[in-house]
Amino acid sequence: MNFTEDTQGYRVGIRTSEQKMLKKKMLKSLPRQINKEMYSWCLFLLDADMAKRFLVFPAKG
Repeated sequence: MNFTEDTQGYRVGIRTSEQKMLKKKMLKSLPRQINKEMYSWCLFLLDADMAKRFLVFPAKG
């Protein structure tokens, strides 16, 4: 996945064909007792239509 940094300090990664695998991995790595709101937010970030095919991560440093 390629990253570019936008003006607000977020790295934006364009989704690739790996999106389903990434979603599975991320959901598996989430704690079992996760709060519903956070779970929904993770799904929002991983949903191609709602997130417009972008994943957003806080930039390091």
